[in-house]
Amino acid sequence: MFIDDAIIILFLCILNLNYIEFLYMKNLKRQFYSKNCNFVQQVIFAFSFICYLLVIVSCNESDNRMETEPPFFSEEDVRHEEKLNFYLYNDYTCHIHSVSITESSVRVTGEYTGEGNFFLGEITPSMDVAELKNSPYKVKLVNSLFQIELERFVEREGFLYDRLLSKWAIFKEEAGQNLLVSHARYADEIFATQHLAPIKIVSKKGMGGIIPNQYISDFASLNISSATINVCITHFMHLTPRTGDVEYVYGGKAITWIWGILRIRLIGLFWQQRKSEICLLQQLYY
Repeated sequence: MFIDDAIIILFLCILNLNYIEFLYMKNLKRQFYSKNCNFVQQVIFAFSFICYLLVIVSCNESDNRMETEPPFFSEEDVRHEEKLNFYLYNDYTCHIHSVSITESSVRVTGEYTGEGNFFLGEITPSMDVAELKNSPYKVKLVNSLFQIELERFVEREGFLYDRLLSKWAIFKEEAGQNLLVSHARYADEIFATQHLAPIKIVSKKGMGGIIPNQYISDFASLNISSATINVCITHFMHLTPRTGDVEYVYGGKAITWIWGILRIRLIGLFWQQRKSEICLLQQLYY
């Protein structure tokens, strides 16, 4: 890139000097120019040669700066990418076929091939599947075609952990390590505590990210049939109880909700929904 720029700069310098020479020849008398022609040509040649050297030196300095600049990705990032690509595109011979979550259990079905000791391993959200050398939570597999049912909720580090959040893979014991021999799989089917009737949308026109305020009733004039509204869930949660909060227990830990404010806002939204006949879908985020 820098060499191309240098050639362009040098070419422009030569053109500029030739133009200066042309003006010099045009404005001076022929006799004077004939006497000093050699001198002028020597000056122009020397000046062109100096410009050429300056361009070459600047290009070398730029190349040196480019060589000393640190890479955009660290060596650790590059190695991790290689491991991740190996995991994603590897054609494993062992497979997890399905993961089903019931109200109180986890059911995993799969298949392994080959000789040796194989295990069903649980991979929690904090574990990196590309860097995993050993699965601390594993069950020995006896049959090549297996279906294993485990407790959904387990006590870990003083916290009631829901295995719905885990993914599952097959490991093989080899050289004192657990070698990953299948892709990991999350839950395919999850037990539903409620079964709601499907919402009928009268048209495909909708709007996303509306804000509940005094102008929300104006959305009826837009002739939309659905809209999404963002609710920041952490605005209504406390770790320590406050007046008017409602306690909710998750994972054995108590969380309190500012239920009064949240209830007022939701009731207001549903009231506007009934008036405008717009289906409001609430998106929770934190």
